[in-house]
Amino acid sequence: MRKSFALLAVSLCLWGAENAPIREVTSQAAKATGKLIPAYYQGYVYWAGPQETLTVFKPDGFYVPYDLTPEKTAEALAADTDGRVAIAWRTETHGGIDLFDADGAAVRSIETGRYWPTHLAFGEDHSLWTLGYQSRPDHPELWDDNDYKIVRKFLPDGRQAGAYLPRSRFPHGMEPGSESWQMSNCITVGDDRVGLWVYRG
Repeated sequence: MRKSFALLAVSLCLWGAENAPIREVTSQAAKATGKLIPAYYQGYVYWAGPQETLTVFKPDGFYVPYDLTPEKTAEALAADTDGRVAIAWRTETHGGIDLFDADGAAVRSIETGRYWPTHLAFGEDHSLWTLGYQSRPDHPELWDDNDYKIVRKFLPDGRQAGAYLPRSRFPHGMEPGSESWQMSNCITVGDDRVGLWVYRG
């Protein structure tokens, strides 16, 4: 069943095929200057931001707690066809991805070091693809001047299976994968290809 959502003021409505609300909730994420609004990914509605708790509603309209440790700030969310959810995060010094099962229980955490994943997408084989950027070893708040691969692939067991698309293919300036939370899901995985929407220069 196809689901969509409408955001009116601070009310969130999930609609079903019969044009009737499945569930309605009230969001604390009111639209205001500097305030993030909810985003939508394959039936999941979610929002978060600095100093805020990650809030996720499943396609059936019910809230599921995905617990991140306090030092982690959520960057992106992806949902697999089997109900698993991946949440990319960052701290002041490094990044990573936490994986959860369909009930919201933690499965594993993938440390990605200076590579900060900012967009996520699952493949049909349940592999996880990321678009992101890398920070400097001595100044994690700054982008890395050295070349690195901005796209990474992870297997279901958490091992990195590949790294692709050199940063040097793009002009200096804004990092291609730096814009993150709730701007857009800038990576999509198909049968035999990966699509990206990135910033250039």
